[in-house]
Amino acid sequence: MAVDVSPSQARAVAVFNPTAPAPGFLQPLLVGMGGDNRSFVQVVAAPGRLAGFAEVAWPDRDFIALNEEPVLQIGGEPLWGFLFPDEPPLVALWSTFRETMRTRVGDPKLAEKPLQLFDIVDTLDFDEFKPSIYVRAYRAYTEMGPTAANRWRDRSILEPALARILPALGLPSHRTTVVDGPTGRTSSTTPRLRARLTDGELLVFLEGAIGEAEQRGFQDAYDQLVAQYPDLFADGVRVIATHPPRRAGPPQIKAEGTTVVLVGRIREGQVSYDEWISQGVEVADESRFHPALRIRRVPKLTILLGAQPDWPQLVEAGIRMGEHAAVIVSLSTSAAPMLRDLEFQAQTNLPTITFFAPYATSTVRGRDPVAPIRPILEIVKREMEGAPFFDVHRLLKAQHNMLVREPISSNQTSIELACRLAARALKAGAVLGGAARLYSQGAVRRADHQSFAAALAHLFEIEESEPVHIEARRAALLLLVERIAQNEPSHYADSQRQGIMRLFELRGWRIGQDHGRAFDLEDDQRRFSVVIVDHARDVPAEDPEAAAPGLTRAPLLVIHVEARREQLLIGNRGQFFHAAIEDIALIEPGTLWVWKVLSRQLFEAAARPSQGALRLCASLIVEAVRQRRIQRSLSDIDWNHIQDLLTSSDCERFIRFVDRRTPRRTATLVIQIADKSGSDNQQIAVDLTIEDDGPVVQGTDFTELPFD
Repeated sequence: MAVDVSPSQARAVAVFNPTAPAPGFLQPLLVGMGGDNRSFVQVVAAPGRLAGFAEVAWPDRDFIALNEEPVLQIGGEPLWGFLFPDEPPLVALWSTFRETMRTRVGDPKLAEKPLQLFDIVDTLDFDEFKPSIYVRAYRAYTEMGPTAANRWRDRSILEPALARILPALGLPSHRTTVVDGPTGRTSSTTPRLRARLTDGELLVFLEGAIGEAEQRGFQDAYDQLVAQYPDLFADGVRVIATHPPRRAGPPQIKAEGTTVVLVGRIREGQVSYDEWISQGVEVADESRFHPALRIRRVPKLTILLGAQPDWPQLVEAGIRMGEHAAVIVSLSTSAAPMLRDLEFQAQTNLPTITFFAPYATSTVRGRDPVAPIRPILEIVKREMEGAPFFDVHRLLKAQHNMLVREPISSNQTSIELACRLAARALKAGAVLGGAARLYSQGAVRRADHQSFAAALAHLFEIEESEPVHIEARRAALLLLVERIAQNEPSHYADSQRQGIMRLFELRGWRIGQDHGRAFDLEDDQRRFSVVIVDHARDVPAEDPEAAAPGLTRAPLLVIHVEARREQLLIGNRGQFFHAAIEDIALIEPGTLWVWKVLSRQLFEAAARPSQGALRLCASLIVEAVRQRRIQRSLSDIDWNHIQDLLTSSDCERFIRFVDRRTPRRTATLVIQIADKSGSDNQQIAVDLTIEDDGPVVQGTDFTELPFD
């Protein structure tokens, strides 16, 4: 991560939990001073000294705002944080934080968390707790199997202890990153130390000169570990320092097929090995995969597959690949660039692909962890056909990429589909004008594929080549496109703004006057302003003295880069109209597009009932009553009384959703009204439907339930 030395101080305003939702160490988030609106993380030269600040993108979730916002100065103490279960975050300067954490090692909340205790004791270097905590952590891993426990012990305790003596041997103890010329690319020089303890011998693999001094130094270091941790390391072990095994000259055997190496938590899934082998794909567990010691033929491509939270393991696995052709594929359920993405990309020289799909974990053991990347495997297979060797750089023009998938519906035009796919890509960090390839999945005609590609060429550099079709039951488009890198320039927000303007142009709108923060959109019927916001705090303030103009008459369209559904629903009861980037696909000139957008926001497949949805439905019922869009009414429904109830500021007291099967774009709601005696004990059921030209209500038959 590059250090931005321009700010000498920054203000801590929040902490980010990289292991959310689990407790653990927190990453402080800082903002600039004196009008500097960038966000930063700390760069520490040592646990207790702040060396600088590195600019990052603000995460879209898993952060907690601080009540107190300390100002940190380069050269001073850095801020540290930890989240305990059911507590506010503990955040303090290093010296205070370390002593406070020392008193919490015996906390009952951590009693059943030996691995987390290991992280605390090891990170904060509490020597007095190490023997007992290290043994507890090792025993916890033993429950997963002796192989996993020994591997963890060697990586987490043995190798760091051996690496600490490297300076005394005249070798650097850490990877060294240097700037490679004016391009700013990075390369690394490393005495890569790896250790394997087995059968009474400790093999230490190390680059560089190895003589008697090195042998003696490693033996002394191991003997000291035996004295400190007799329950973890056996006495009488002979230490042998040697160079890592390597093949003399290039491989003489022909490469074949694709190998997928499972890394991290997705190894818990149940792999259909026979099925994948029948398709020419070898699947291996990372703990059993050693590129330099393989007996099988070397694959044309190795895919290191893992979940987004496991990027450290992916990076480590990538280092072991050496000169073998490999690509890192991370599965993510978040469609927005995250801090962990940027850190992940910065620490590897391999090409990467981020694919947005659910992945297998220990809680869903029945899922095949390789299944989500079937489209990537199909793409690689197509690219390999007829080629004796596979050049991954022919497929991936950029180092960091993402694959975005969009299903094709029969009622979508090519422009609408291309807009939605491009919007999702921009939201996830696609580079405007970046190198891209378009693939078709399922039954897609050649002419349709070319039409999609021509539309997307308005935003990305689509490679002109024969369309590649992938067999699948459901038709979809797949866009493989360049993604922002860790050192993305500060003008990325402007680039994203330009991308959103191009989306509107692709949809058929004319861009009018540019007002800086806002710009005008126009068609042959109307003109209105658009403003793009990254966070809720950036939304323009409404006039408290003015009434809401109505959903179809809002003077301002607010496009949310990181849209949360509840935020959109609540906003659309106000003076402006709120939409997400992907809603631009529905905003067609010359149509009543407002209703299509509201229908998506309210009734999309993953939508759940919420207070924001309830209050917006109340407003839509009122809109339908005002326009007399009532299809059928029970004789005793007083719609004017319904309108009065639902325009009140506390309308949620009178209305609730009903959980029942309803037609598409329809919700059933129960409204509590007063009967003629004034008692609030009468209920009516109403179906609310959003059609392309507006909302429609009708009374419906329903068995009454007690009103909550």
